[in-house]
This record gives sequence, structure tokens and C-alpha cells, in this order.
Amino acid sequence: MCRLTCKRNDVFSFGVNFFSKLNAHPHDSWVGVINRMKLDVFQYKLLIIPSNQDNHKSLFVVTGLQNVVEYGCRLGIGDHPCILLLQSGKRELNYSLANVAAHNIRLLLNKLYRSRINAINDKTVNPFSSRLMPLRRATSKQM
Repeated sequence: MCRLTCKRNDVFSFGVNFFSKLNAHPHDSWVGVINRMKLDVFQYKLLIIPSNQDNHKSLFVVTGLQNVVEYGCRLGIGDHPCILLLQSGKRELNYSLANVAAHNIRLLLNKLYRSRINAINDKTVNPFSSRLMPLRRATSKQM
């Protein structure tokens, strides 16, 4: 399995096949896998999730997780939580596919958060909503 690497301690990148496996299996099974890995995703400033959907390679970068854990839904000082979609090339990922992908990432983060605070069955604890953690697309001008 290939994985992006980084020397910084506050960045974690998932494997290249993580996203396709996330969509293929229930989120509950991923909570168990991540807990068995003893991985606390909320200690990282950036989560990098590579995606290959519709023959289009892109990266989903999750920011601000530490801020949500520390302050809850009341935003404090620090990185604003969001999901950044970084795309390569001129062809863009279908807007609805990007929204579904962001929704699946939020579902996983909510389940991991409930597992962290021992409120697994409490469906009202959802700090990662589309309002609190929007999907942002990086834009730039061609030079």
C-alpha cells in the first residue's frame, strides 16, 4: 500500500486506497480499525486523504480538528475547520461527487469523535457538520 509521507508530526496522510475502501465499508468498521491502530486523528493539524474518483486524482485536506476537539462547536482561536479539495490538472471533479466525499469524511469524523468521548450511541453529538466544516475548493489563476 502506498502512502504520502511528511516529516512534520502534525500532518497525517492516509493510504492511497483509503478513500475507496471508506466508501465500500461501513464507517463503524473504520472506527474499529483506526482505534486498533491507536491513531488519534484529532491530534493532527492536517489530515490528507488522497482520492481517485471518476478517473480523477485529487486530495481532500481536513484542517482544524484540534480546534473542534478543544472548543467544541464554539470556535476558538486557531485553524477554522474545513475540508479543502485540491485538484490537479484542468479537469475538475464532479461537484456532487466532491460533496458526497466530504459528507463521508464528516460521517467518519463524527463517529470517531463520539468514540473518543464515549458517546457512541448518542446521534446528537455531531460536531462535524457541513455548516461547521464546509467543503472548500482551492482556486487559482493560470499564469
